[in-house]
Amino acid sequence: MLHKTLEDVLLHHTSQLIANSSMSQTSFICELLFPALTQSGVEKPTDILTADDYGKWESAKRRQLSSIMNGHTNVPAKWALVWAKCLPEPYGSAARSDMLAVFGVMDINLSLLAGRVTQRSNLPALLRETAEVLDASAEVCADGHYDSDDDPKQLQRTADELLDVVELCLCEMMSIHQVTPLTGRASVVVKMFK
Repeated sequence: MLHKTLEDVLLHHTSQLIANSSMSQTSFICELLFPALTQSGVEKPTDILTADDYGKWESAKRRQLSSIMNGHTNVPAKWALVWAKCLPEPYGSAARSDMLAVFGVMDINLSLLAGRVTQRSNLPALLRETAEVLDASAEVCADGHYDSDDDPKQLQRTADELLDVVELCLCEMMSIHQVTPLTGRASVVVKMFK
């Protein structure tokens, strides 16, 4: 899904988490987001002299978070990465990927080029993403071609799912390259990222 802002991304994936789990907006704020913001140091109380002062500050921050999630207040940019990181999987990685897409960047983990001799395979995720492509493209590809009669939203979803597969394929190739340097066509792709 194409989002225009980081805020759109965060609110979309958070609403998906809430809609598809037993977590409520309040529990997300109290159990995940607020603790993540304070533990990361992105939000910290200032001029707190008493426990009552801290309680008032905490209450005000939680009201601010609720206001943001209800669309009344903007998400501070300094919160974006912490917010995405506190989302459980698969929402966190999807939010990270969509956040990078806002800036026109693919979600390729370059730490895979860091010289380790063993790498974790992510083929199960690749297979899941491939299934998402098949699901997204079932109707638009049923006649064997893309044309102006196809639903633009379904075509966009298909393209987005294809990009997810491309990103995972590139990460898998770099993981393999770390174990044994690739030659041939695959080495061309690895060289692009070095």
